[in-house]
Amino acid sequence: MALPRGLPDGPHLDDDAVWRMDEDPATVLGSLQQQYGDIFTVHRSGAAPRVVLTSDSHIRELIKRDPDLYACGTSQFAQLVGRQSVNMLSGEPHRRMRQLLLPPLHGHALAGRVPRIRGIMREEFDRLRGADPVPLLQFTSEIALRVTASVLFSPMSAAQVRELCAPLMEIIEGIHQHRSVPPADRSAESVTSAREAFARQRARLDENLSAQVAAHRSNPDSDPASLLGQLLSAPVALTDQQILDQLATMLVAGHLTTASGLAMAAYWMQRPGEHAAAAAAELDALADDHSAADLAALHHVTAFCDEVLRIGSVVPHSSGRRTAGPVRAFGYELPAGTELIVSLHLAHRRPEVYPDPEEFDPRRFVDSPPSATTFVPFGMGVRRCPGAALATLEMKIFLACLRRTPGLELIGADVPFRTVSFGSTLAPPTQIRLRRTV
Repeated sequence: MALPRGLPDGPHLDDDAVWRMDEDPATVLGSLQQQYGDIFTVHRSGAAPRVVLTSDSHIRELIKRDPDLYACGTSQFAQLVGRQSVNMLSGEPHRRMRQLLLPPLHGHALAGRVPRIRGIMREEFDRLRGADPVPLLQFTSEIALRVTASVLFSPMSAAQVRELCAPLMEIIEGIHQHRSVPPADRSAESVTSAREAFARQRARLDENLSAQVAAHRSNPDSDPASLLGQLLSAPVALTDQQILDQLATMLVAGHLTTASGLAMAAYWMQRPGEHAAAAAAELDALADDHSAADLAALHHVTAFCDEVLRIGSVVPHSSGRRTAGPVRAFGYELPAGTELIVSLHLAHRRPEVYPDPEEFDPRRFVDSPPSATTFVPFGMGVRRCPGAALATLEMKIFLACLRRTPGLELIGADVPFRTVSFGSTLAPPTQIRLRRTV
């Protein structure tokens, strides 16, 4: 019987190499997998070793070990979503907070929001009429932000959502600009300036969210089914900071990843070819006042959305876990503090699971529903995204509106599909724009 080994083999990366990996994770991680195999360790200066997992057997073992692992994330992510965020909690506090977040994002509560979500999207598509072409990712970001806000808060206009979330958008743009510069080219002044700007905008975001909390407390019947309403009526009262951190988490996670996913869905639906024909036919036959049940019955559309998320992998890797102490796992001896992540991009490109993995082919999901350990766009285990059902529903409604809006044209989409880094997510090429000619 073979004895467990130490950490898996892997490279030692300096700051610039880590930056290149973050900028183009698909290429860099794919190269590392070819060199080191399906499990490897990335060693980074001043950071814990990061073990990268890529296979369904790894994912199954990770899910089994989840209760004994701790959440981890970068210090900047913790500052963005807050230390009391469900994404930063572990053990029983994480379980309790997750249970509070789930009800408004699933079942009848979510199904009842279909008319509101559809109305938001139709407004945004109507806004394109007579306007100059807009960046596709900007368009889908506006939609995703409004939809997320509609689930979190009482109804508000597009202008109110923009005002509420202006600090968040400033933060995201600042992070994107800062991360686009290689570490060796960043001056001390620019780093300090970026940190100060982040702190200012994060404080502004808390002020805006606090105003929403106060408004709901003064009028609790405005939308008791909203996520904010659920948090304020929790069986065990939450502190204001706990509430603010969950709201910030949902705004960040719920809008960034969904915006990228919607942009990818538009790219593949508008591309010439037969790959989208079956899904398009189902969407064209859908009633204008469709329900959540109608959308769930669209098997080809479901397969199309699954393939969009498989080939795109809107986030490069899963939420990080950290070992609390030395652990024997995956055939290795992992020291305390080891970070564990699943490369979603590599997990979705295993040829034994997905033949011709670089080909966009929704047919692979029509007769074979995806497995929970081979199809993981929303993560896995106890850290699977609580908003997964909302994101999937949102993509289907978006595609229905896309098909029903005349005169839409994607400009710059006649290029092979390749994701690019955008903040903490992966997105289609940012030069793609959308216009409406009628």
